[in-house]
Amino acid sequence: MQRRSYFSVIIVVASTFFIASFTNAQESAEADERPQLEELMIQRRDVLLQLVKTLEMKFSQGLCRVDSVVAARAQLLDAELELATTKDARLKILHKQIKNLRELEDSLKIRHQAGQVPSDTLLSARAARLKAEIALARENE
Repeated sequence: MQRRSYFSVIIVVASTFFIASFTNAQESAEADERPQLEELMIQRRDVLLQLVKTLEMKFSQGLCRVDSVVAARAQLLDAELELATTKDARLKILHKQIKNLRELEDSLKIRHQAGQVPSDTLLSARAARLKAEIALARENE
């Protein structure tokens, strides 16, 4: 059951990152044309920020796992990336994404060494982090 949970988190993080990377430019252009869309994107970001804060508090109390926090952070960072209008802002967010994915990878690495997480889950987390690093390298070009 834990294996499914970790694998689900990896899939959510990776797919969210891939979708956001693909649609970021398109949605940014649409937000300029449609203020209502931008307002919805801001509302989504604000809700995700509340979710992250809630999960971080629960995690500090031992009521949820780090992978739940990391997945929520990934969604928040993707929402922020969609709203970013400058290269500097995008670079900062991409750095945060890499840090977030590194935290997930480190957590899964420890659990893998303890025999709690299969190697494919760890490899998926590593691939997601590398994808974020590629996006950062491309943005830096």
